[in-house]
Amino acid sequence: MKRWAVVFAAALSFIGCSREKGTIVAEVDEVRITSDQFQKRYEQYLAQGGKRDNIKLRLEVLNNMINEELMYKDLARRGMDRDSVYRRRMDEALAQALLDGYARRISFDTITITDREVQDEFRFYNTKASARYLYAKTEKGAWELKRRLERGETFESLAREVFEDPGLATNGGYLGVFGWGEMETALEQAAFTLPLGTVSDPIKLRIGYAIVKPESRMVQPLASESDYFNVLQKLADRVQEKKIDRLVRRAADEIVKGLAPSFNEQAVNEVFKHWGILVRNETPEREQHALAQNISTMRFMQTTRGTWSVGEFIARVEWTTEKQRRRVRSTDDVKDVAIGLAAREVMLERARAMGLENDSTVRGQVANVRQRFLLRRWADTVEDTVGNSGWDARLLDSVYQANKQYYAYPPEVNVAEILVRTEEEAKALRRKLDRGADFATLARTHSIRLWAAKRGGELGFGTQATFGPMGEKFFKASIGELLGPERVDPYWAIFKILEKKPGRPKSYAEAREDVIAGLLPQRKIEAVRSALSKLRSRSSITINTAVLETITITTDHQAKR
Repeated sequence: MKRWAVVFAAALSFIGCSREKGTIVAEVDEVRITSDQFQKRYEQYLAQGGKRDNIKLRLEVLNNMINEELMYKDLARRGMDRDSVYRRRMDEALAQALLDGYARRISFDTITITDREVQDEFRFYNTKASARYLYAKTEKGAWELKRRLERGETFESLAREVFEDPGLATNGGYLGVFGWGEMETALEQAAFTLPLGTVSDPIKLRIGYAIVKPESRMVQPLASESDYFNVLQKLADRVQEKKIDRLVRRAADEIVKGLAPSFNEQAVNEVFKHWGILVRNETPEREQHALAQNISTMRFMQTTRGTWSVGEFIARVEWTTEKQRRRVRSTDDVKDVAIGLAAREVMLERARAMGLENDSTVRGQVANVRQRFLLRRWADTVEDTVGNSGWDARLLDSVYQANKQYYAYPPEVNVAEILVRTEEEAKALRRKLDRGADFATLARTHSIRLWAAKRGGELGFGTQATFGPMGEKFFKASIGELLGPERVDPYWAIFKILEKKPGRPKSYAEAREDVIAGLLPQRKIEAVRSALSKLRSRSSITINTAVLETITITTDHQAKR
């Protein structure tokens, strides 16, 4: 699937927050908490937390519910449950819930799962495979890769063209050995089902397309009937997820085809050229505004539904995530974002036309997001005040003096590396080094870690922890010493120790920020407790302990005990 498809992705769990009738178990000013509300919340807590029911725990959970009501009231008093930030978050929550509801509506009503499909999935569940692949942004590009393979070019040569990742670029796109659920579904399906050695036609991924060549496959032969029934639900869920994914992709493709998008290439180039300024807030607001004013009226995209200007597109980009915006690295990526946003609008219109705004699942999902957003927002307003009035210098100094041994710059070592694919290649390079060959020269010509190879293999300074399993060996070795060949899964490496820096204690001035960072979490907890205590002291709170004690709690968790 193209990158724009991520606009539709996500399936959030939801917890309904409706006010149910029942005996009153607590009152917080004018708000009443009923036994039904408490029972639902408490049973859910027991099921998730693995704790045993007792009156102390009941009081703890009830007091948390009381605190939440006080937080909501405090936010309402400050207008933070209706300002522009809140409205924007709720618009986002509703849109995502509608998109999720649309996906359910077009899939659940048509999906059936057969025993044969689940049995096939069980075979995949017990399969290990290895494969190579090549990546292309477009289907046209993927077909071109396949044609080049058919003309005699190799995965090794093409991988260097299509992959930025040095591992994939230098190992011919080899994915290694993997099992069920460890790869994107489309890649996994090809590796598990195509004849070994076959080069696939273009396979659509979530982002872009792939050409896949399965190289090995092993199916566990001794899976028993009990093994099958132990994972039956997991297998059925996976089959359903695959079918939903295919249906949503098909719906998205049909929408995009119907939109028939076309672009003003000059406008697209301008947007991409200034992407960091226009979208990612990497420059002062004044410069952003000036640039936006200059190009905002340019025609950007034409679809069967109308025309977007650059300004209208940039306004819609706010509906994407920061992660999605950071993925934009070409003009094609800019177009994919625009196409995804246009298709998203169509899906939202269809979801509303289906009446999904009144769907109980959609409403529950939005209510859950609202609850989590408001509670987090209230906590942030309190926690953000910690340290605003400064820190007690005597306190900081006393903490520093009591823990001085922990405030230090650790020893560091600078290491150079030659990373290659096989042990034989590593041994051959080691023999050359032992005969006097220059390490940096060999690193530049042989190492597959390309960014380090450009620096003669130099990895830079790091602590023992930085270098993981090799860290201890590096620190024991002498400057100039060669190490290896060493296994650096799945590759092999030879290392050279370049420099060492001894560790040293930090002065109070150097450690001050570390001391504050250590104190901050506890101070935030204390600030929240203090703020809640103040809210409780200004409120009328009544707890009906007799009702609390008599509420019947029944959960699967309790039954198992």
